[in-house]
Amino acid sequence: MTFIIRLTVDLPKLMHRKLSVLAAKTGRKKAEIVRLLLDEALDVEE
Repeated sequence: MTFIIRLTVDLPKLMHRKLSVLAAKTGRKKAEIVRLLLDEALDVEE
């Protein structure tokens, strides 16, 4: 069973803008992109 924990993060405006553009280009949600990046950076396996 996987537990989901909500996390709130403060981002600089430019980083948020770039994340929004990436989300629009890829059709993914911003949260999904952040999860993918963290998964890659932390080498998380479920």
